[in-house]
Amino acid sequence: MGLCSILGFTNGHRAQRGAAKLLATRVKDVMTDYVLTIPPEKTVVEAAAMMVGEDVSTLVVEKEEKPIGILTERDFIMKVPASQKALKLTVGEVTGAKASRPLITVTPEMTLKQARDALKQHKIRKLVVVDKEGRAIGIVTQTDLSKALYKHVTVVAQVSDGQLHVEDVMTTKLVAVEKRAGFATAKRLMMQHHLSAIPVTERHEYVGIFTEYDVVTQFYDAGGRLDIKEIPELMKTPIKAIPADLNIFDANTIMLFEKVRRLMVVEGKKVVGVVTQTDLVHACFDYAEMLRERHARGEQPRRKDFITLRKRDAIISEYAGEHVRAFTMR
Repeated sequence: MGLCSILGFTNGHRAQRGAAKLLATRVKDVMTDYVLTIPPEKTVVEAAAMMVGEDVSTLVVEKEEKPIGILTERDFIMKVPASQKALKLTVGEVTGAKASRPLITVTPEMTLKQARDALKQHKIRKLVVVDKEGRAIGIVTQTDLSKALYKHVTVVAQVSDGQLHVEDVMTTKLVAVEKRAGFATAKRLMMQHHLSAIPVTERHEYVGIFTEYDVVTQFYDAGGRLDIKEIPELMKTPIKAIPADLNIFDANTIMLFEKVRRLMVVEGKKVVGVVTQTDLVHACFDYAEMLRERHARGEQPRRKDFITLRKRDAIISEYAGEHVRAFTMR
């Protein structure tokens, strides 16, 4: 067997083995077992204090030692009014609106493929892990899946029917808020467009980003108000971005280690889209499944089509504009 054939076989084996390990990993091996719970009668002001104090994005709503719902940062955008009414609003009143939609749970023995499929089917970002008695013992999130991708998938192959680059999965229709607009305007736009974050513009330039975590932080800092601080006081700058032609697995690595859940996408210095953790995690899992299925059918990519993924220490960045910092892999 020639050297090229040996290299092709080795890369093909690594790609197939990585995809198989990823999809077969058990929920118990990646879940977060530190579960913060809150009873439904507590106020959302108390909930915000817990979320900010513990630096978490989710609380499990529990009654009689059983999970009945979850409270997330998104709920502060979608369900908590920007008025004095929020001061007396309870966690149960916010999450009770979801009563017609049962809490989606998984067991620790389920595979990551099953967990990912549940997240995708129900269009959610977090799953409560329960034991045989139905008690909450953990949380599995998209970030946990992102970490598993980084750990197990080290080689992929470019194939004609796969979406391997950020430009294939990004959103090009951008919704932004003007820097001079009020907090209520940003919250309303995020609610209308179901956004977890919204970029901030000034004179048609992107100058910052405003996230759902900023909503919770402001709510807590202001003692239960959502209309006090202005956007410049809350937004983060510079905006983090990645190039459109970066592959989705390297993009997942950047997002994971930069500790963000969305990145703007640039071509040169021009912002052309946005990609979220949801976009990347699902696209990477879909790609891994596709490669595994092709391998099972005996379809082997060409040696030159294999891509060895880079690790954390290969991340570099430079400014792609005054307020945009672009990350890529060297």
